[in-house]
Amino acid sequence: AVGKSLAQLQDEIDATGKPQSAVLTGISAQGQIDIEAKDLVARNVVGFLPGKGDLAKEFVVVGAHYDHVGMGGPGSLAPGTIEIHNGADDNGSGTTALLEVARRLANSPADAPRRGVIFMAFSGEEKGLLGSKYYVRNPRWPLEQTVAMVNMDMVGRLKDNNLTVYGTGTAEGFDALVEGMNQATQFVLDKQAAGFGPSDHSSFYEQNIPVFHFFTGLHNDYHRPSDDLEWINLEGMARISSMVTNLVTDLASRSERPQPLKISAIADVGRTGQRSRVTLGIQMRQDTEAVVVESVSEDSGAAKAGLQAGDSIVKIGDAAIANARDLRRVMGRRKAGETVEVTITRGGAEQKLQVTLGSN
Repeated sequence: AVGKSLAQLQDEIDATGKPQSAVLTGISAQGQIDIEAKDLVARNVVGFLPGKGDLAKEFVVVGAHYDHVGMGGPGSLAPGTIEIHNGADDNGSGTTALLEVARRLANSPADAPRRGVIFMAFSGEEKGLLGSKYYVRNPRWPLEQTVAMVNMDMVGRLKDNNLTVYGTGTAEGFDALVEGMNQATQFVLDKQAAGFGPSDHSSFYEQNIPVFHFFTGLHNDYHRPSDDLEWINLEGMARISSMVTNLVTDLASRSERPQPLKISAIADVGRTGQRSRVTLGIQMRQDTEAVVVESVSEDSGAAKAGLQAGDSIVKIGDAAIANARDLRRVMGRRKAGETVEVTITRGGAEQKLQVTLGSN
């Protein structure tokens, strides 16, 4: 259709250093892309330490996810990189600590009544907590007899002795329990009341099961090929494993089961150190790089503003929201009764909603 051979076009490019735009006149192209969906088998890996005595029919779950983002792709934060993402911290650290906690508990004699302990390495966490969601929908042990879940996700980069523990507001006495457990390990604790967050403990908290989640913080190697062994703080992981072992031992052996508390949204610790309990009125999940509304509390500011399940939160005010940590940070600067502009995407279109913040 153009009237010139490929050889003639190449001669023009060689002579001028660039192709002549006129030679492209009248060219059209057609193509077809076929997308084939495939089902892949992924498995949760489970170990069980039987209980003893009157508590043997109740259970504590200890979990960590073992999947990562493979050779890169949509889950990677190194765009265009085709390279193995080993995920030493996310979440080789959590699964290693899980095995260590299991080893220590298995070697501890159960001389008194003790709940059964379920050790679970989840798959599909990076795709939206798929493994843990599957388990709570298809439990091997009754959820109504599961008294608590303890999760470890990214516990390999302890820095300046700072350890974040989520879920301290999900059951009566959990805040004091963590403080007591810390007497032996002496971490600088960042206690977060919220039971929801971008890891597998959220799936259990949705079922009204009290949770703890241990985390040593984000870093520049997160979801990149550089998240590798040489950056792991092994001594820190050993100390975290000790604290989790002591915590699970307490949860498994105390006579009374923890009494759940429900937190309707994100709570955070303000600058004064007192809990602000500022809420949007949502429950949320982390999908790849977005915070997605899982459900909206009735009569909350979010409900009145029109937020819906499935909305992705893009901004609060001028602050970009890429993950739950961004959301907690922004909420920690706000006050109950304040109205904020929340930018969301719904059905591919961006919307701005005015949400009046509440408290719980």
